Amino acid sequence: MLKHWSRDLALALGFLTRLPVSPRGWPSDADRVRALRAYPLAGLLIGLAGGIVYALALWLNLPPLIAALLALATLMKLTGALHEDGLADMCDALGAPVDREQRLEIMRDSRIGTTGALALIVMVTVKAAALAHLAEVEEVIAALIIAAAASRAVLPLAAFFMTPARSDGLGAGLGEPTGSTVLWACGLAILISLLFSSFGFTFALIGLIALYCLIFLITIRKIFGGYTGDIMGALQQSVDVLVLLTAAAW
Repeated sequence: MLKHWSRDLALALGFLTRLPVSPRGWPSDADRVRALRAYPLAGLLIGLAGGIVYALALWLNLPPLIAALLALATLMKLTGALHEDGLADMCDALGAPVDREQRLEIMRDSRIGTTGALALIVMVTVKAAALAHLAEVEEVIAALIIAAAASRAVLPLAAFFMTPARSDGLGAGLGEPTGSTVLWACGLAILISLLFSSFGFTFALIGLIALYCLIFLITIRKIFGGYTGDIMGALQQSVDVLVLLTAAAW
């Protein structure tokens, strides 16, 4: 079991980050689907990296807002801004007065439009402000870890309840996770939240994320007919900011 989990974590990190991590042997489709359960664990490590940078920045006597921006920059560098790119592409597609097929083609375009650029600016600003409001090192590290884990746990959940909008691309490459894989991912995210926060905060977070994901998935199915890699990136980013805002308000 430990061998399977270590392989799953390596696959998750290899996909979600730019770290030179890869398991032995070429992974099969089944391996990649099973690795979805380890996404929250990969998120924990990603969030921890951002938290360490935040702590170092405060140790150097930098203001909380600058420390927060440096932490976010670290996360984007570590992940190759994979999810941020998806957010920008989806917002560009949503902002265009075109039909479904044309929206999907817009998301294929590597260029970024005004709507996507503004979405990224707002997202980074809100995240930095939420972290700066928390200010305390322990609270910021906990918030970054919980946000990174929870926002990646919802990806297999979305893949379970929706089908890909097209047969190629990163979205289709996720495969069809089983109910067991989804339960593992969600369970690990909840456990991580309980380890780094209170029961009340975790309980509130579960309700907020569940409600948000329900609205998001219904809307996406209606507009796009299914998910793509860009839509998954947008889901991750929006849940990420939802967790940070909840932490700041809590």
